[in-house]
Amino acid sequence: MPVEDLEAGKFLEQARVALKKGEVDAALKLAIQGLECYPEEKEGAELNRIAAEACRRKGQLGRALSYAEIGLEHAHRSGDHRLSYNSAVTMGSIFFRMNNYEAADMAWSEALTLAGVYGDTRLEGVVLLNMAMLDQRRCNHIRALDTLKKVRARFEKVNERRLLAVCYSRMAFSFMREDSIQEALASVEKLDELAEQKGDRVLKASAHFRRGSIYLKQDEFPNALPELQKASELYREVGDVTNLAMVLCDLATVYRHLGEFDKVELLLKEATGLAEEVPSPALTHVITLTRAETAAWKGDKETTAQGYRKAFDLAAEINSADCFQSLHESLRSAISEVGLDFPGLRHLLTRAHESYLRLGLKREAEETQRWLSEIPLSD
Repeated sequence: MPVEDLEAGKFLEQARVALKKGEVDAALKLAIQGLECYPEEKEGAELNRIAAEACRRKGQLGRALSYAEIGLEHAHRSGDHRLSYNSAVTMGSIFFRMNNYEAADMAWSEALTLAGVYGDTRLEGVVLLNMAMLDQRRCNHIRALDTLKKVRARFEKVNERRLLAVCYSRMAFSFMREDSIQEALASVEKLDELAEQKGDRVLKASAHFRRGSIYLKQDEFPNALPELQKASELYREVGDVTNLAMVLCDLATVYRHLGEFDKVELLLKEATGLAEEVPSPALTHVITLTRAETAAWKGDKETTAQGYRKAFDLAAEINSADCFQSLHESLRSAISEVGLDFPGLRHLLTRAHESYLRLGLKREAEETQRWLSEIPLSD
């Protein structure tokens, strides 16, 4: 074996270890060093995949896609189904982050076929879980739940408890979106049980967050408060900045409804600071909506209008039906506070209506059309 192949293999193993530890900068550097050693086909596939995954986690999506495409080509040429599966999963994850859902669907469909060829039940479950999350982004929660039931069966079969817990978390989310509250809470209980069994604080935080979100959706603010407080404590302990910021937004909403107004701005200020550490349009969208709702509650119509204009632009950038659905729910809350006469509402609702129709959000489009018919013509 040429010396270059030996060197490439060494860098590959080190890159795998670094990526598993979450050391993305080191993983990327090692993968590139391995690629510079002219690796053989299989090693080249995996080195490119690791580089792609590292770039994805760093938010360098264009660069990630380039590595992923090369990696998938190498994997196909190698004839190794497992390598092709891994490369296709990574490719789908990159497209998912790029909000190119059709391309993500195609990549993950290829991965699902390869997992079937490979005969690996766990791998099938992983890619089906990704596809269910894709349907959740599209607000197709009925199909997502059908897929998640298949995921659950596969993970139960191979006793993959951590991913089974993630599956229950996603089921809770879709049940909540479909207003199937008892089913949502039952899924959270399953998630909680698995978190306890594994002693996993991240999963435990997720259980508290899901339960708190369900209570919040039901306007059960006293019940939501301790769940969200515990979730924030756990996310703070494990250093999960993104989910911590999300929870803080929910806590701000709860405190607003409980009349503890002094805490609302402090929580939103912290959430905004955390968002600066992990640039994410989706997180910024949540914070922007919460701030807009708070402005509406204060009766500040101009700030409310500015907030919703920004939130709409972010939703359009993300191009996710789920974000537009959240926008609509937030608008409903704001309209209940300040009515239909805040600045620029007609223009905002007209743009939103067009987006809802494009994304298949029929209920949201119908309610928006009703609001438009009720806005004074002078707006």
